[in-house]
Amino acid sequence: MNDTNCYIFVVTDTEYFSGLKCGAMEVYETRAAKKMWPLYDRTRFRTLVKSGDLCLFYIAGSKINAQSVVSSAVVTSNVAWTRRFGVVDSESVLTDQPSSVLNLEKINTFSSPVKVRSVLDDLSFIPKNREKWGTSFQGGVRQISHADYKVFVGS
Repeated sequence: MNDTNCYIFVVTDTEYFSGLKCGAMEVYETRAAKKMWPLYDRTRFRTLVKSGDLCLFYIAGSKINAQSVVSSAVVTSNVAWTRRFGVVDSESVLTDQPSSVLNLEKINTFSSPVKVRSVLDDLSFIPKNREKWGTSFQGGVRQISHADYKVFVGS
């Protein structure tokens, strides 16, 4: 387990081609159903995520389950995106073409999403200035410690 890393993947609200807002939870659900997660050219850690790594999924934005971690999963592979993957997100949603795609297994959707505000004091990666905790979830991916991972999934 020592070479296993833990990450939080962040999904934000986006837009449909029609201009209407698409909630982050809907984007997450589409990706989870396909057991795939896109990584983009400027996403932090995109080349470091590997098979066996543990991940959590954080819903940013302002709609359903916002500011919560909603599930966990295990990465089975990190492969360069090609057209054979097709579209990862819904075809009606505005998203970029990914540079790579994570394949996932053991997706565990929490019966009660974990509101990050409720566990701020238990997380080592949150800045001392708790008013700015949201900055810890910028950049698409956040590497976290095993102890922080356990805060969300239990022991």
